[in-house]
Amino acid sequence: MSIVDSNERPLKPSSVALAAITSLNFVTGQSRGLAYSAATLRMKCIVMAQSLRVGSLDTAKRTAERRRKGHNVIEIELQRRVWWCLVAGDWFCGASGGPNDGAYFFHPRHMNVRVPMNLEDEDLTPETMEKDVTLSVPTSMTAAIVRVKLSQLYSVNFLHELPVFFRLDAESVDKSRDVCRDMPFIALQRVSLNLAIYGRLCRLHRPFHLQDVKMSRHKYAYSHEACLADAQRLLDLRGMLEETGHLNGLQPTKSWIVVQHVSVAALILATEVSFDPTAPDAAARKNRVLATCDDGTDWNQLWKDFISVAPEIDVSQWDVPFQDVAM
Repeated sequence: MSIVDSNERPLKPSSVALAAITSLNFVTGQSRGLAYSAATLRMKCIVMAQSLRVGSLDTAKRTAERRRKGHNVIEIELQRRVWWCLVAGDWFCGASGGPNDGAYFFHPRHMNVRVPMNLEDEDLTPETMEKDVTLSVPTSMTAAIVRVKLSQLYSVNFLHELPVFFRLDAESVDKSRDVCRDMPFIALQRVSLNLAIYGRLCRLHRPFHLQDVKMSRHKYAYSHEACLADAQRLLDLRGMLEETGHLNGLQPTKSWIVVQHVSVAALILATEVSFDPTAPDAAARKNRVLATCDDGTDWNQLWKDFISVAPEIDVSQWDVPFQDVAM
């Protein structure tokens, strides 16, 4: 961070510098969430990308210029990867609650950048021919490309278009055993991507969940049930993420983004229990929420962080489900 912020030796814009600070931005975003320092670093990435004109990388004019003068495919592909990492992160941030909710820096019609190729790093050379490789072929880039598609979530067929090795149903998991054995990171990426997917689906239905409770479950019944199902799935995915992370020598469940998704899911289920404590599955839901709270997490801090990024929540109403939780 001191190198990025240095006034004596300012960081000159370059593809390598942009990739470095974007990687740093991604890491700090996972650990610091919406902290001011993380937002400031993200803006530095955006400004440097714009100064390098990465947003117009694949316009007809610049494509023709590269063909005429020649170019290094590795550098071009690096810029595409960095650009879409920034764009996807911006769109995710704008749909995650808090002060940035609904606000975006990037407009899809104000850019012309191809999605990166689905190739391993070692398959990229300065002379590599640009080509489209189907996402059904697993590489270390596949999850990043699917993440971009998730950030553009406007297609109802998104889940059906997921590569088989990123699906959670038993048949797909069984078909992917050989892939996961040869590429262990695929299993971790599968859980991480699905946690992001269902976290956003849960958020989509969340406002209607409370409205349906207030209106005796008539008008918004579908969203009410979908929100609960997605919340329960998120708690399941948290356990799967902890297991796959451990196998890869990581602790992804401590990530700020994961904590946010899981805390929202737990609060939704706790709210459901508080509004309908006599429901047949109320006890099971309460136990799942309590188990989530009793995993070594600093729940007081988690609750403060959640409220800071969810100002639209009526805090007094959401405090009720946790009166029995040992803080």
